[in-house]
Amino acid sequence: MSRIVVVGMDGMNAPEGSVDLGPTRRTRQFTSALADAGHEVLVMRLADKAAADRAIAGCGGGPSSGTVDAFVMSVKRFACGEGREQIRKFAPDAVVAATVHASSLAAQAVAGHVPLWVDVFGDAMAEAQAKAARDGNDLALARYWAALVSALERGDHFSAVSRAQAHSLVGQLGLAGRLTATSAGNELVSVIPCGAERLKAGTTSSPVDRRVPKDAFVVLFSGSFNTWCDAATMVTGAEAAMDNSADVHLVVTGGAVPGHDERTYDEFCRQVGASRHRGRIHVLGWIERSRLAGLYERVDVGLNIERSSYERALGAENRVIEWLFYGIPAVTTALSESGRELVERGLAFSVRQGDPEGLGRRLVELSRDRERVMRVGARCAEHAERACSYAATAAPLIEWCASPRRIDRGGERRLRVALASEPQALNGLLEAYLAEIPAHRLAYRSLRWVWRRFARPRRRGVERET
Repeated sequence: MSRIVVVGMDGMNAPEGSVDLGPTRRTRQFTSALADAGHEVLVMRLADKAAADRAIAGCGGGPSSGTVDAFVMSVKRFACGEGREQIRKFAPDAVVAATVHASSLAAQAVAGHVPLWVDVFGDAMAEAQAKAARDGNDLALARYWAALVSALERGDHFSAVSRAQAHSLVGQLGLAGRLTATSAGNELVSVIPCGAERLKAGTTSSPVDRRVPKDAFVVLFSGSFNTWCDAATMVTGAEAAMDNSADVHLVVTGGAVPGHDERTYDEFCRQVGASRHRGRIHVLGWIERSRLAGLYERVDVGLNIERSSYERALGAENRVIEWLFYGIPAVTTALSESGRELVERGLAFSVRQGDPEGLGRRLVELSRDRERVMRVGARCAEHAERACSYAATAAPLIEWCASPRRIDRGGERRLRVALASEPQALNGLLEAYLAEIPAHRLAYRSLRWVWRRFARPRRRGVERET
C-alpha cells in the first residue's frame, strides 16, 4: 500500500460547539476512505488561525485497516516552509489535497517528483460569484482565481463534486494550458460526490427532547448558512406551515461561515426573532457531532432551501447525504445535480425555489402523512448504506492512490489565454480591480505596500550591518 499525505482544512472550536464546515468534512471523507483501504496516511489539517501545531487523535470515520497520524498546523506556518519540510520527512508516494484552498497551498509545498491529487470541492469561481453577490462587490474573485490557477497548474489528477462541475473543471484546465497534445486521451478529472457515515452518538437523547412535544413533526436545518442558503424562504415557509399545523416545529443547528458568509445567518436570526412562531423555532447553534447524532434520531425531514446560482448548479450538499443515513429525507429546491437525482429516485420531496407558500403547503402535507415520510426515509437509509459511504464515493481516489504517478507534461506551456493574446488587457484588469476597492481600503493597502516595499528592506539592511 502507499504512503499518502492528505492536506486539508481544520474545523474550528467555538464556545458554542464544534464548527464542522464542508472543507473539514471533505478532509474526513478522503482520510477515512484511504485508511480503510489500507494506506498509511498522514493528515495535515490547516487552521486559518495561527495556533500552535498539535497532534489530534483520529480523523473520523470507521475503524481503519491502514494507519492514520494527524496534526493541525496554521496556514501561515505551512506556507512559510514548514509544510514542505513535514511532507519531505514523511516521504509520501503521493499528496492528496482536499478543496481548492488546501490544494493551492499544497501545490507550493510538494516536491516536483511527488504526484499531487487536487480536489476542487465545488466550483471555485462560482463560489466566488456567490460570495460577491452577498458582499456587494467583486473583491473575492481575484483571490479565488489565484488559488484555483495555482492548484490547476501543479495537479496530476483532479476531482470534482458533481458531473456538471467536472465538465466546468475540464474547461478551467483548458484555460490553464493543461489540455495539450500530451494530455490528450488522459482522463484528468474524476467525480467524487459528497459522502458520509453514521455518527458515533455519545448519548441516545436528543438535545430538543425538553423543547419539542413527543408527537411533533420535527423539521431540521443543520450546518452552515452559506451564500446559497435561502434563509428568508425557509423561515417564511416554516411559519406558513405552522399557521396550518400545530405539529410542525423547526430545529436549526449550525451557523455562519466565519470569514466567508456571516450575513446570511445574521439575517436568519433577525427574522426568527421577529417571527410570530418563534416559540416553535429552536435555534441550537453549532453542537458537538455526538449530540447531532441524537438529534437526527428525532427528526422527520430536513430542509435544503437554495438560492438559484451557478454555485448550486455545479455543487452538492454534505448535510443532505448525512441525513440519508438516518432515514431523513430532504425537502429541497433540488437546484444541484445530486438534489435532482434524489428527487427523481423518490428519495426527497421537491419544492419550488423562492416559494415560501409552496414550502408551507408541502410541510403540512408531510406532517399529515407520516407513514409516507417513514417509507421514504427507510429507502433513504438503504440508498446511503449502498452508495454514499466514504469508500463508495471515493473509489476513484482509492484506485489512484494504489499506484500514483506524475502526469507526463511534455512540452506543456502554462498560458493565461486572455493576457497572452492581448497584453494590454492587464492594465484594464488592474484599473477595474482598483475601481472596486473602497477609498479607505485602497489607502490602507497603499500604505501597507509602501511599508513592505521600502521600510522593511531598509530595516533588514540595518540589522545586517549591526
